[in-house]
Amino acid sequence: MKIEFRNVSFHYPGDANVLNDVSFVIESDQMTSIIGPNGSGKSTIAKLIMGLIEPNSGHIYIDDVLLNKDSINDIRHKMGIIFQNPDNQFVGVTVLDDIAFGLENRNIPRKEMLELIQYYSKLVKMENFLESNPENLSGGQKQRVAIAGVLAMNPETIIFDEATSMLDPIGVKEINETMKMLKKTAKKTIISITHNIEEVLYSEKIIVINNGIIIYSGTPKEVLSNVKLLETAKLDTIDTIKLINKLDNVDEETKELLWELTFKM
Repeated sequence: MKIEFRNVSFHYPGDANVLNDVSFVIESDQMTSIIGPNGSGKSTIAKLIMGLIEPNSGHIYIDDVLLNKDSINDIRHKMGIIFQNPDNQFVGVTVLDDIAFGLENRNIPRKEMLELIQYYSKLVKMENFLESNPENLSGGQKQRVAIAGVLAMNPETIIFDEATSMLDPIGVKEINETMKMLKKTAKKTIISITHNIEEVLYSEKIIVINNGIIIYSGTPKEVLSNVKLLETAKLDTIDTIKLINKLDNVDEETKELLWELTFKM
């Protein structure tokens, strides 16, 4: 699923613009990260893509189809989103019930539904928790259940909207590993919206936003090696990249090897 913003601006009633004349393209079947500090407009982009809000000006195209009231229902069926707070996503008494919720709404036959639940719960390593009460799970486990529920619906695009921001380090690691697995095994368009630099290493493309404006777009290496850019966007640099940038007397071949090792983390 290809997503294109053309000169999109948006503001909430009574407020200044959250997005200012924003244009970018998210290519199909790739992982794209949208990064920026809190309040920069990242989550507003997710809401616009899902059609939860409408731009005040400009247009959004999904696979070259204009996103509007006529197309929104068909487009939403092709998308899934993982929200920030895992506790707000549960509707079932058990993990199995929760993964089944969306499938039941689509009238999937029970035999097929149970097969999908088994397959996707195993894919995210939650197959042993199907009878568990979601309240007893860790934050990372809850997010993995939410991912299984989205995957079972077979969307073309999955949006992770600050999906690790409320998790402890173990939970963050669990979700990052799950995202890496999805990139390798699932032919999906994956959008990661985050302010955590370490989560973007395995993206094909990074879009940097600050104060509602796209200030840069490039590969992880191009973005993460640009210390001034990250400082402008009020984003930190991960330790390994700080080290690489300080190695003035090291040959380029060694630096390149360190870059490769960084992106294999």
